[in-house]
Amino acid sequence: MTKSKEWRAFVDGASSGNPGDAGIGVILYSPGQEEVLRASVCIGKSTNNVAEYEAIKYALKKALDFGA
Repeated sequence: MTKSKEWRAFVDGASSGNPGDAGIGVILYSPGQEEVLRASVCIGKSTNNVAEYEAIKYALKKALDFGA
């Protein structure tokens, strides 16, 4: 069986109100399926859509930091 070379990220972003207090959550897995990051971050006042995009941006940056 060949080992996957793909990184996996699970992301979510939400705001309480739209706009309102917002935060993001990210879980990042290496190609060996090892969890390398689990983070939740307050991002201040934001809309729900912006929070979702910020979660994706955060996950991509962290994946690059880990060598993806």
